Amino acid sequence: KNGGASGSSSSVSAVFSWEHVPLMSHPEAKASVINLSFFVLRPSKDMYELLVATLKKAPFSATRGWGSTGRGAFPGWMTTQGFLTYFYDEVRNGAKVEMNQCAFGNTAEPSPSKLITNGGTVDCDSSPDASNQCNDCSKTTPDEVRVADLSYC
Repeated sequence: KNGGASGSSSSVSAVFSWEHVPLMSHPEAKASVINLSFFVLRPSKDMYELLVATLKKAPFSATRGWGSTGRGAFPGWMTTQGFLTYFYDEVRNGAKVEMNQCAFGNTAEPSPSKLITNGGTVDCDSSPDASNQCNDCSKTTPDEVRVADLSYC
């Protein structure tokens, strides 16, 4: 699905899937972040320059992470994973294509009960179809998986 628009009519410069990682402060809740086990990045020169400029001036908080929304502390929040999640979710939301996380970057984890996204907290138990991010990838058959994420093994 196309990532929607946030004031940008630029072409796609990133293709990725999401992964759900536990928050360090609330392990029962998970943050929805870019899964770097399946990530294709080919920005135009202008988009690359915007990436670099954003990295130089992007707000970062030790408690909220990158950007104004802030997903909080999760494994990888201070690294490229945290910055790219911020950039492609808040700065240039329309410049991405989000792949199905159960097919591309599948970690075989069940859907989280609480999920932190750029739209706030999603309760996957009461609205399992919320933004297609509450999928239970542990029920995906091997034939449906194109890229497996073995980083948890």
